[in-house]
Amino acid sequence: MKHVYKQLVPVDDAWHPLHGEPVAAAYQDGRVAYWYEHDEWLDAEPAWEYRVYGTGPQFEIPDEAEHVGTDVVGPLVLHLYRRPLQR
Repeated sequence: MKHVYKQLVPVDDAWHPLHGEPVAAAYQDGRVAYWYEHDEWLDAEPAWEYRVYGTGPQFEIPDEAEHVGTDVVGPLVLHLYRRPLQR
């Protein structure tokens, strides 16, 4: 059985392992909130890691990363990306 959960991703320069498939992403409480579907039978271990990027040429996004969502926070535009978990 699936459920929808929320996890907060810090706005920093690090990748964060998270469960599930993305449903939505938005800025909340100083971090990017990530809502995801989680199937307890299938998602025992995180398969993806997530990171928040800003806008502009100073942010180099790896080729293997895929876009999950974008949100506007005052003058900032934040983008959530994911890539396969680096083990």
